[in-house]
Formats: sequence, structure tokens, C-alpha cells
Amino acid sequence: VTSLAMIKEKYSIILFFVLVVFSCKTPTTSPIAPPLSAATKEVIISNYNFTLSASLWRDFQPISPPDGKPLILVAEIIESNSMAIPANIKVDAFWVINGDQVWSGNFSAEERATTPLYTRRIIIRDGPKWETGNYVDLVIRLLDDEENTYWLKEENLLIERTE
Repeated sequence: VTSLAMIKEKYSIILFFVLVVFSCKTPTTSPIAPPLSAATKEVIISNYNFTLSASLWRDFQPISPPDGKPLILVAEIIESNSMAIPANIKVDAFWVINGDQVWSGNFSAEERATTPLYTRRIIIRDGPKWETGNYVDLVIRLLDDEENTYWLKEENLLIERTE
């Protein structure tokens, strides 16, 4: 009887830990924002030199809601020597930094084929409804085929307003 009780207790403890481990969900969060000082205005990967050009705006045209539409980001990654951007260079994530507020996510949204081939354009919609006229910083994360990380930035981007 004693050994049967010990076995039941042992399995009860194991079952408890299994339930705890498998019932806990990993929280889904945006990638952690890198320190802005880690990002540079130019990144060199192999023999490719990358810079960033971006614009942000909110739409207040008559068909928009009274408080305007959410922020839109268009980012262009440019190879400075006009060499075609290789397919193994991935644009992985972004952070738009507005003071102590951060809009971040993965680049899984619209990617548009662009000409010339030394430019990669990415469009992200449905951002926050930050005030137009504010200046923000943009940091993007690039990955090479070995998953090495590179941080590229553009500072003092004006949030524009279309009417």
C-alpha cells in the first residue's frame, strides 16, 4: 500500500509539471528594439553597401476617418554601388522610434518589386496614429544567409500628412 501511494504521488507530481509546462504559452512580442547606437546609416554585407531611405505619413483625405488613417511606412533599402540586391539578404524587422514609443514588427507585409534591382521597397500599413509633424527614427534589421544580423537606420524622419 505504501509503495502504491508513493507511485501515485510520484506520477501526480510529474503530471503536474507536465501540465504546467505545456499549458504556459510563450508571450508573443515584437522583436526587442536594438539600441539606436548599434545601428548605422550604412551597412556592408560581403561586397554590398546598403543605405536606407524611408517616408512615413498619415492620410487625412476626405474619405479618411475624422482622426485620420494609421501611419504608413515605405522603406527602401538601396545598394549604394547599383549592384542588384542578392536574394539571400533578408529585410527581417523594423522599429520606428517616436520618443519613448516604438512601433515594431516583422517585414512580412507588402514587398513591391522595384526597378532598379539595387533597391528593395517595403510597405508597412496600419501603424499607430502618431501626430503628424513629429520626427522619428527608423531602424531595420537585415540578415544574411548565415543569419548574421546588421542594423540600418535613418534618423529624423518627418511624419507627413496627406489631405
